[in-house]
Amino acid sequence: MTDIRQGCPGGSTRAREAQTTGIYRGEMFTGVWPWAELWRYDHDIDPWTSMGRAFTHPKLTDKTVHPYQEEADRFKLVSNHWGQRITGMVSVGDALFMSTSAKGTSSGTTSTNS
Repeated sequence: MTDIRQGCPGGSTRAREAQTTGIYRGEMFTGVWPWAELWRYDHDIDPWTSMGRAFTHPKLTDKTVHPYQEEADRFKLVSNHWGQRITGMVSVGDALFMSTSAKGTSSGTTSTNS
């Protein structure tokens, strides 16, 4: 049995947040940060079922809490800078559409092209 509180097998169990929900075909779907996991709730069967991740890269690991954490640390960014999220869900006809993004942060500077 998978458990939404523990995350996808092989991934970190820390710093997880359910950030997005949507109803599709009468079932609730939830997007979980920082690995953009998609979970389905079905009260008739196993309450929570992992539907996988919205991203295939980087490979899921329990060695770091966030995707690309080592790279973010190397560039002196917040360690969860490239955390992956499902930002929205909408059901249209027989499809469930999702939007995704990284957490990202603003450096406080802007650039212009001349």
